[in-house]
Amino acid sequence: MASNLHRLTALWVAKCRKEGLHADGACLYLKVAPRYAPKPKQGKPRKLTGVTKSWVFRYGQRGKHVMGLGRYPDVTLKRAREKATQCRMLRDSGVDPLAHKRAEKRRAIATRDKTFEFCAEEFIAREKEGWTNPKSEHQWRRSLKDAADAFGATPVKDITAEDVIEVIAPIWTKTPDTADKVLQRVSSVFEYAIAQSWRAAANPANRRLLVKGHKFPKRKARVVSPHPSLPYTKAPQFFRYMRERTDSISAQALELLILTGLRTNELIGGQWNEIEWDDKLWIIPRERTKTRMNHHEVPLSKGALQVLKAQWKVRSMTDDSEYIFPGLKPNQSLSTAAMHSLIKPSNGREPWPFTDPKQSNKTISVHGFRSTLRDWGSETGKRPELMEKILNHSLRDKVEAAYQRSQLTEQRRPIMEEWWEFCSSRLDAEKDNVEPMRKRKASLHA
Repeated sequence: MASNLHRLTALWVAKCRKEGLHADGACLYLKVAPRYAPKPKQGKPRKLTGVTKSWVFRYGQRGKHVMGLGRYPDVTLKRAREKATQCRMLRDSGVDPLAHKRAEKRRAIATRDKTFEFCAEEFIAREKEGWTNPKSEHQWRRSLKDAADAFGATPVKDITAEDVIEVIAPIWTKTPDTADKVLQRVSSVFEYAIAQSWRAAANPANRRLLVKGHKFPKRKARVVSPHPSLPYTKAPQFFRYMRERTDSISAQALELLILTGLRTNELIGGQWNEIEWDDKLWIIPRERTKTRMNHHEVPLSKGALQVLKAQWKVRSMTDDSEYIFPGLKPNQSLSTAAMHSLIKPSNGREPWPFTDPKQSNKTISVHGFRSTLRDWGSETGKRPELMEKILNHSLRDKVEAAYQRSQLTEQRRPIMEEWWEFCSSRLDAEKDNVEPMRKRKASLHA
């Protein structure tokens, strides 16, 4: 068998002038043919001196299938043998080498004009139906725009890691969070292109490979701080401050957020058909939760029901919006910025009492009230698993999560009532030093 392989030598191939097929072994042949001038419009082509040489792979019964491997000397004897080996591997695995070559050619033609911008548009069109945040599409387009402009008309199959680095490196240390987000989204588009067979090479935006390969400058160590939150001991004081702003729908929304422990998007996206009045329960559908693993049952305390009933009266006097907290535009919910505006100091020169002492007295955040509720639960000895259910946190142990399906709703109900009683404990107290914001503004302009 060994004598039937590699019969030809590089020197013999270079000197060969004998026309015909010359076997190298294992279906590889050197084809030597007469050399002709370019074919004229009329008549037969003129024969020239010399010969042309090319490599062919013959397979099938009696070699009835012939596949070209390239012209000599562009394809050397060594390279021809490598190509023949690949063809034999395809044939032995049940794949027709010639059909495979033609399919690859069609795929190359189909992907020739597939730019990064085209792939990004296709990716967003497919994925946007699953995004719950209405702003996600705009955010993705904005993140990918600079990359699409930088890559230009280059086919997505030809973009290299160096091209990606040129886009990310300028913002890698300047705005780390933005750089991470852009790199992650660019990587997702490349993964999509690979899945669609528009790109055969590996993902050039693979973060692990780029960082491990020291392709980006080293960053300074970053300290990730949690959302500034109000100390739970000040919750009753803040609650009274909010009650003095009962004319504001944003204040009502923030009050309900504090009493339920919900996330901002879960609250402002709430609709009336989710409220079970008889059971004093708010059932948030799975698709509106952060985890999307299961629906979230929220037992409603006396204070939470007061807010909802007040909003129901407002609804009956307006346009009967499906949202509990409607926005200014028709058929839209309250803006995410509405509640944030309530916790910003009205005057930078005036002391603001609602800050986080653990974070250099930063102004508290809306999301931080979830931490306030959690701290109160810990300090008052509430069971940790019940507090985690209140905040709708997913269990880290996936096995435990698969079996722990009960939401412990009725066990959480007394905790929510106690939280309401604590928050409202200063409503009847004498006026403290916190003035309503609208009165403070009026005094500033007096």
